[in-house]
Amino acid sequence: MDKFSDLLSRQSPGRQGSAAMSVKGTQESERLRQMLKHTRYLRQLERRLQQRLGEQYGGGGGESGVATWRLAHLRQGKLLIETGSSAWGARLRFIQPQLLQLAQQLDKQISTIEIRVRQQRQMAVNGHVVHGPQPLSADSATHLQRLAASLSDDRLRQKLLRIAQFRR
Repeated sequence: MDKFSDLLSRQSPGRQGSAAMSVKGTQESERLRQMLKHTRYLRQLERRLQQRLGEQYGGGGGESGVATWRLAHLRQGKLLIETGSSAWGARLRFIQPQLLQLAQQLDKQISTIEIRVRQQRQMAVNGHVVHGPQPLSADSATHLQRLAASLSDDRLRQKLLRIAQFRR
């Protein structure tokens, strides 16, 4: 018997331990299968939505061939869409009612859509890596505060006010 087999035979659990490990492994693999199935379903739903929206609304296949947004999750009827650009976030929010209608045609369980912007933490500016948000000018911060005050959407107002805090 070689060293590896000898080591395995000394460390392997008894019959009861082996059965418990098997049940736990089966439960974990079932959870993994369910997660994989859900992920595949999201990708399929994402492709179908992007095809229906076309290139005009980030469906991909344009010059870069890369979609500008993705479906992050679907839980309890809430579909979360993530994009890496605030411009695309605004563009998708503008068509959110139509997007919800399209999504509901593809999956009846979808009742709401949330759009989030997830920008990369690091950006290259003039060859240097910059971490975190850059400070705004006082004029830009004032403009954002005025814009926020005029909005009826409380979530958007709070986000604009939070951004306006990053002034020079």
